[in-house]
Amino acid sequence: MPRGPLVHPDLRAHDFEARYALPVEPISSALAAGVALHARGEFFEAHEAWEELWLSLDGEPRLFVQGLIQVTAACHKAFVQNQPRGCVKLLETALAKLQPAPADFM
Repeated sequence: MPRGPLVHPDLRAHDFEARYALPVEPISSALAAGVALHARGEFFEAHEAWEELWLSLDGEPRLFVQGLIQVTAACHKAFVQNQPRGCVKLLETALAKLQPAPADFM
């Protein structure tokens, strides 16, 4: 199973939080937890870590985190469930949500 960071290890959480005037600590912790889980191939667990954060956000930050959730769900479909079509469909919708984010977020 491929391993490696989904995004830069610190995800530039401080930039994300500053751009959207969001509290630093809870978002940094949730993003970092999800990144670590995803990097270990624990895709379902990464999804769960990010979902709690996603539920607390609105607007662009919510879409960004939803995109991360969809990427890790796509990896789960590809590497755990062996469902390539579901993987591709999720990745397409995830990329549409992540595309508006600044390049240094990823």
